[in-house]
Amino acid sequence: MRTPDDLRAQIGRDFARRDNLDSWLRFRAGQGEPPGPWPRTYGLGPPSQEQAEDYEAFSRFVASWRDLGLPGRVSWVEKSWSRLGRQTVPRTLSIDGPGDLARWAGQEERWARLEARYLALLGRWPVLAEVLAGHLGDLADYPEEDFDRISKVLGWLERNPSSFLYPRQLPIAGLDSKWLESRMRFMAGLAAPILGREAAGKDFHEICALKRRTGLVRLRLLDPGLRAAVGGLGQLAVPREALAGLPLAPRTVVMVENLETGLAFGDLPGTVLILGQGNGLKGLGQIPWLLAAERHLYWGDIDLAGLAILGRARRQVPGLASVLMDEATLMANRDLWGTDSSLAIEEPAFLTPQELDLFRALSSGRFGPRVRLEQERIAWDRAWPSFLSLAGQ
Repeated sequence: MRTPDDLRAQIGRDFARRDNLDSWLRFRAGQGEPPGPWPRTYGLGPPSQEQAEDYEAFSRFVASWRDLGLPGRVSWVEKSWSRLGRQTVPRTLSIDGPGDLARWAGQEERWARLEARYLALLGRWPVLAEVLAGHLGDLADYPEEDFDRISKVLGWLERNPSSFLYPRQLPIAGLDSKWLESRMRFMAGLAAPILGREAAGKDFHEICALKRRTGLVRLRLLDPGLRAAVGGLGQLAVPREALAGLPLAPRTVVMVENLETGLAFGDLPGTVLILGQGNGLKGLGQIPWLLAAERHLYWGDIDLAGLAILGRARRQVPGLASVLMDEATLMANRDLWGTDSSLAIEEPAFLTPQELDLFRALSSGRFGPRVRLEQERIAWDRAWPSFLSLAGQ
C-alpha cells in the first residue's frame, strides 16, 4: 500500500531527471515530439485481504487517496473479499504534466520560473535548445537580475558580433567584470550558437570577438645557463605576447597548475618552469622555444577540472606528459583527498587512455563522491623525487 508520502519521492526523482525536463521544455517551445507517455501513471499497490484486515492502516490508506489535495486522478477498483466483503480501493494515480509533477515534488515555483525563462530564451534564439539542456538548473536558480543581465549581454553580442572591445567596455546596464568573469563559460556556451561560431577549444573572448586583458606568464628558470641568457634573472613575469621573443633554449619545459607548488621547485638542468597558469595555458603552444624543447611535462590537480586542463594543454603541445596525475598517485594519497566543487564537465579530448579512465572514474564516483586531490597536498618529499628522476638526477 503506497501512500501519497510514499509516492512523493519517486515523483520527485522523475521530475528532477534532466532528460525529462529537457523533453518537456522542448515540446512546450515547439521543438520536439510530445514527451510521453502521458499521463504518467503510478501504481498504488492495492492491498491484499490480509493487509486490509489491519483495518486502521487500511482505512488511513484509503482516506489518504480520497482527500488527496494534490493534482492527479486516482483510479479505484472494487475488491470482493471472502472475509471483508466488497471494498473499493485506490489502484493508480495519473498525472497529466510536469507542472503537476512539480507540485508533488514541492518545486512548483521553480518549474514555473524555469519554464518561463526557457521559453523566453528559445522564443528569441531557437538555436539555444541543445546548450540549455545542460544548464536547466542554472536557468531555474539564477536570481531575476542575473537572468535579465544574461539576456541583455546575449542581445548586445548578437547586435555587435565583432566589437573587439574589452568586456568591461560593453555598454550594458548592471554589467561588471566580476559578474561576467564568474559566468564566462556559461555565457560562451550560449553565445556560440547565437553568433554561429564553433565553441570547441575556444573561450568567451574568442567566441564573442572581445579583447582580453594582457596576461602575465610567470616563469622560473631552473638552470644557471638559462638564467644567464636573461641577465641572471631566475623569475620572470612576461606579457603573453612577448614570450616567443625570449632567448631561451630549454631541454625541458614543466608546467604546474598551482603557483605555490611551482615556487617550491629547486634547480633542474635545462628546465624552464611555467607557474600557475591553469586555464591560462592557452597560446603557449605557439612559442617556438617551448615547442622545440625535448620534453614537456604537466602537473596539476587530480580532479575533473585538472584533467580537462591537461587535455587542453596537450592539444597545444602534443607531446605533453602528465606527472603525478594517475590513479596510483590518487590512491597513495587517499588521506589527503578533498571535495571537487567543479560543475559537470564534458569528457575531455587529448587524454591518454589511462587519463581518460581516471576522468571517467572520478566523474562516476567510483572512488567516492566528488573526489579531488590537489597537487599541493602531496608531500614534497614524495613529489620532488619524481622530477629529480625525470631530470636524471
